[in-house]
Amino acid sequence: LQDSYMSLNRYIAFLPLLFLFGFSKGQQAVLNGPADAPDREQSLQLAIQLIQKNKNDSALFYLQPLYDQLTTSGQRESPFSLKVRLAMGEALEQNNQQEKALELLNALRDEVYAAEEPEIYAGTCLVLGRLHEKIHRKIASRQNLDRAGAAIQAYQLNVLAPLYSMRMAFWHYHFGFPDSANYFTYLALNSIDNNDKPKLRASVYTLMGHLAFEKDPRLAIEHYEKASQIAKNLNDYFSLSHIWNAMTRAKMSMGSPEMAIAYNDSTISACYQAIAAGQDQIFTLNEAYITRGRLWQEFGRLDSAMHYATRGFLQQLSFLEQQQKDRIVEIDARYSDEMKSRQIAQQARVIRQERTIKYLTIGIALVILTLAFVLAFYYFRLQTANRITKEQANRLRSLNAAKSHFFANISHELRTPLTLLLGPINSLLKDGNKFSGKQTDLMQIAQRNGRKLEQLINQILDLGKLDMGKLELKQQATGLAFFFKSNLEQFKAIAQEKNIRYVYTLGINETTTAAIDREKWRQMQYNLLSNAFKYTPKGGKIEVDIQIHQENLSLKVMDNGIGIHPDDLPHLFDRYFQATQPYRSAEGGTGIGLAICREYIDLMGGEIQVKSHVGKGTQFTILAPVSISNIPATVANPASVPGGITREMRSNKASAAGRPAGDGSAPSDKPHILVVEDNLDLQEYIQLMLSDQYRITTAENGEEALKLLSISTDYQLILSDLMMPVMDGIQLLDQLRAADRTRHLPMIMLTARSDAHLKLKALRMGVDDYLIKPFEEEELRVRIENLLRNQAIRMQYIVKENPEKDTEPLVAEADRKWLEVFEHYIHDHIDQNIITIPLLAERFAMSESTLLRQIKRLTGLSTNQYLMEIRLNKARQLLENRTYRSVAEVATAVGYSEVRSFSRRFKKRFGKLPSEIQGTEH
Repeated sequence: LQDSYMSLNRYIAFLPLLFLFGFSKGQQAVLNGPADAPDREQSLQLAIQLIQKNKNDSALFYLQPLYDQLTTSGQRESPFSLKVRLAMGEALEQNNQQEKALELLNALRDEVYAAEEPEIYAGTCLVLGRLHEKIHRKIASRQNLDRAGAAIQAYQLNVLAPLYSMRMAFWHYHFGFPDSANYFTYLALNSIDNNDKPKLRASVYTLMGHLAFEKDPRLAIEHYEKASQIAKNLNDYFSLSHIWNAMTRAKMSMGSPEMAIAYNDSTISACYQAIAAGQDQIFTLNEAYITRGRLWQEFGRLDSAMHYATRGFLQQLSFLEQQQKDRIVEIDARYSDEMKSRQIAQQARVIRQERTIKYLTIGIALVILTLAFVLAFYYFRLQTANRITKEQANRLRSLNAAKSHFFANISHELRTPLTLLLGPINSLLKDGNKFSGKQTDLMQIAQRNGRKLEQLINQILDLGKLDMGKLELKQQATGLAFFFKSNLEQFKAIAQEKNIRYVYTLGINETTTAAIDREKWRQMQYNLLSNAFKYTPKGGKIEVDIQIHQENLSLKVMDNGIGIHPDDLPHLFDRYFQATQPYRSAEGGTGIGLAICREYIDLMGGEIQVKSHVGKGTQFTILAPVSISNIPATVANPASVPGGITREMRSNKASAAGRPAGDGSAPSDKPHILVVEDNLDLQEYIQLMLSDQYRITTAENGEEALKLLSISTDYQLILSDLMMPVMDGIQLLDQLRAADRTRHLPMIMLTARSDAHLKLKALRMGVDDYLIKPFEEEELRVRIENLLRNQAIRMQYIVKENPEKDTEPLVAEADRKWLEVFEHYIHDHIDQNIITIPLLAERFAMSESTLLRQIKRLTGLSTNQYLMEIRLNKARQLLENRTYRSVAEVATAVGYSEVRSFSRRFKKRFGKLPSEIQGTEH
């Protein structure tokens, strides 16, 4: 099969010459000029026939003078000359002179490409593909085949399409992809007319037989039969010998030696007829005799088997020896030529050395001078390179910081809506199937924030589509006035909630329509207005102006908010950019809103501009071309804003910042909690979740919370987000712990940021507890109850010990330092369950009763309660950081010998089992 495949591959390789020679035969006389053009054509045809018979030296005997004659007459670049060079490359390749063939064919491919000769270019690429395949250069072979396929498709060279398919079939067959090879053989067969190219069709059927040989010999024989019938009609004994040889092997594999010997007879007969016609089939004939020996062996006729096997092997050996002799002669000739070249080169080197010595003395001074200049040049270049390296290192550090900042913020943006989806759904599942008013509110919250999450994901997907060039405009006829007015109206409710003056101007006629991409315009409008409301303080103003100017649609969004720093303006539309100015608090965001606006505008062929002054405000302007008409819009109602900007349901609830949520009755004896959260949906969710047990007052940022605390001291606990505008949670915590009147207030931090350094920073500053979003309702309730209970115990103790003094629990600086030293000692020995009150009293040089009073006075807890609080908080940190692999290891690390007792106390303190925290991704 391998022998048959190689011969078949060789036959297909030179077919482009035959097709190309006849492709423009009618134009040859005009293109080639001289009157002897027919003689040249006959010489080329004769050379091609010799190549077909593997008589490559004889072919080159005709081609080289022909090429020299064309070059001398100035016709080296003519189409006929290019075909001659293609034939020469094929002859060299068949003669195993791969290096010369590659050099000639690569140069030819570049020339015909520049000369815009697509048919010759495709034929050259096909031959190069076969040449690289022969020397096992897989990638180079495929690249040339792909070039040929591209030219055939671009210039509709249908005459070469079957050859391209066959070459691709051979490539996949040679490199072990039989399924793809089958596909291309069928593609080649379907592109050949039944009455056209019979030799090529015979080759297709032969290759199909080879591909089917291993899996289905019967199917292989069917293909071989079709190929042999075509070859018989053409008297092509060269092909018949290979086909019948393959059929012989197929019959042998099927266990039909009688049929196999018949095909073997036919193989030998065809080989002799091919040899008589001047074709080289000695090797196939030898293979046939060896096969006959094996057949007689199966019949038990060992003498005949030995005779034919010996004959075949001896003839093969003789054939190989002759090939080796020819190769030795060729190598010897090349060696002689190479030796002559080396002698000439040696003489040239002697002359050059003498000339070098002659001028060496004169050049020494110049060399020294040049060396001095070179050293100075490289010294300054090295200094420059060091400076550039330092700058690049700084840029890399900045990029890494920006990347980390981006992923932290994207986590914040995704986890908050996720909290608002999971929380209400869990609450509804606990309350039953019948929806109450509270349940309806929760469902609406989940719906709004589900849309927000969908909107964010869609923006990220659009960025990916833009990178791949697959994002397209989906324009629809739209009534512009109604479309923009409907979207703008949806921001009125949030303007009322934030006490912002919000006005818009529509300079568009009610009947004006245009083909626009509604979703992209809605998204740009939503992003710009969301930023405006985010960075405009209460009492501020936001203006929107939409106009039509000479078939250009203009959208302006103006606010008098905090503005944008000049250093940030050049990067404002860069993806994932975050403001880096120190006066800005942590506000979250993904940095893709403005970037997606610019990408959309570029797609529409418009532009977006920004003007801003720090402390005065910002103006964004979008200008995009539109085709204006008065044709009625196909769809009148634009899509609503994702995320549910309209919140009519909230207008009936007393949930504005700074007012307690409730029914408006007099203050009750419920504990009063201050919720500091900039996300209005999360504010509403926490109110719905806690209002049955506590009085809730809300603030949108830390600054607003401090104003409320300066007015009233009625609050028992503060529940604050970490990332907020104006003043974030860390800044609020710092202000609270610095003031005597608020230092005692317990505080729980809610955050979507799971960074370890932020947790440690908050704990060092005095935060009492923290929760990672998304959190569970029960967990939040338990932690609030524990903190309020501990605070109440402490307050009772202070009142009891100091009935005549102010009950505000102030801690002196000396006491705070002592407590820090005490806590450090406990943390250093926390894994020892032998820590006892007598041991601690001895360590801190005081009596047991004094130690108990000291701990009770400073914390409001007994010493055992205080020790348990430290152990459990340490255990929570170990579980969240996954320091240990099992709960038992954590229990041992914090001084518990029994895992069950540890889990029970942990559940009571934090509302979750240790295993639930360890299995949660943060």
